[in-house]
Amino acid sequence: MAGKALCQSCFLLENALTPQEQIELFQFIHERDATDWDNFPPCMNPTPKTLQLSANISEKNQHAIERKVAATARTISIDPNSQPKNVVVELVEKAVDSSIASSNDNNDTPPTPLLQPIKSISLAVIRYCIQGTSSTVGYILPPHVDHCNDGSWVFLFSLGCTASFFVQFPTTDRDGDGDQERRHTFQMTSGDVLVFDPSSQARILHGVTGVVDSASDGMAWEERGETFGVLRESDLGCNVEFHLGDGFLFGKVFNSTTVA
Repeated sequence: MAGKALCQSCFLLENALTPQEQIELFQFIHERDATDWDNFPPCMNPTPKTLQLSANISEKNQHAIERKVAATARTISIDPNSQPKNVVVELVEKAVDSSIASSNDNNDTPPTPLLQPIKSISLAVIRYCIQGTSSTVGYILPPHVDHCNDGSWVFLFSLGCTASFFVQFPTTDRDGDGDQERRHTFQMTSGDVLVFDPSSQARILHGVTGVVDSASDGMAWEERGETFGVLRESDLGCNVEFHLGDGFLFGKVFNSTTVA
């Protein structure tokens, strides 16, 4: 794993997740995905879609039977203290350790929230597709600041195809020219993690400008399929297929360390 501090409030962890960890995280998401993918109307300019998640598998099955939207949400809460730990908690803890190490390597003091015990975790998942491959799921996320001011940090896990990602943040020029904006553009491949402070004060502007197809990111469709497999499960007699190959997922984890 190669960790890099882009600034004191933002860390890029390349190859943070092993192939097996990526499979386990995708399986965790897939088992709780209750999104009604068949009923998204096509449009000329589709947007990325946030999954409807069930807190557990049994609720997803109940949703499939009764189509109760109330049983699902765009964000689900995960208890960081539950035993045994699930894959989301384990990967957040791994990313915390890597971010602290990256901060130390940069001769910076690690951000205080990353040194505190995890109080709570919220998970949201966004699905993107390569341009031109879907009339319902988009490939661009406009630049934005999260403005999440509750003391939490964001752990952005990338799964699937490669995303053309960028972050921009304020920085002080050490030559004495004052404050300015610094922008980093990079390819976020499957298994990479971006960790950052989502507060208004940190002003971490971020977005996705596109999704790179398999030929461009060096992994053929067949190889990707062999790595992740086409996950199939029997839900109430219906075979459900979810292909990672047609795009990628961002598992966005809000890690709150604020003391109540």
